[in-house]
Amino acid sequence: MLNIILNIIGLILIAFSICVIGKNTRKQKKLVNDLKTIEDKLKEYHRFTEEIAGSFDDIIKYKLDTIDTKIDNTLDNNILRDKDEKSNETDEALNLSSIHTKVIELKKIGLTNEEIAKKLNKGIREIEIILKMYEIKK
Repeated sequence: MLNIILNIIGLILIAFSICVIGKNTRKQKKLVNDLKTIEDKLKEYHRFTEEIAGSFDDIIKYKLDTIDTKIDNTLDNNILRDKDEKSNETDEALNLSSIHTKVIELKKIGLTNEEIAKKLNKGIREIEIILKMYEIKK
């Protein structure tokens, strides 16, 4: 009789364990599905941020090209007007002016000093000095 009671209790515990395991399995499947959804959203977010970064780089390149065009036009006009002056001094002044213009324009569109230095292949300290000079002239 005791043997039968123990067997019945054992079967009840086995049935209860199967129910608990099934419930936990369903919870785990739901968590896995949620994680897959989050992963898909993160991949989409990553792709979107890469597109934005690429667009931002294109904007910076366009801005630098515009600045270069303005500087080239200024250089051409100055060369036509000042053919008799020393060309080295004019070239150095215009080159310095072009760097200052580029730094100031890139700062205006929101780049950090480090980003400006990388874009122009200049040192960070040089960029900081140019920006400080520009602030003084304001």
